[in-house]
Amino acid sequence: MRTYLHIHLQNQTVQSETLTGEALVKAGRYLIAKTLVESQVATVDPLEAV
Repeated sequence: MRTYLHIHLQNQTVQSETLTGEALVKAGRYLIAKTLVESQVATVDPLEAV
């Protein structure tokens, strides 16, 4: 079990998320890319098949 923090600079809030199991295995670059796509910061999905 591992806890990750999502820090929102615009509204100065911190949200914690505890990852276990498969989500913990996929943490790292996958989690970063997924977070950027879901928060609509990235306009292209890096994990999307071409």
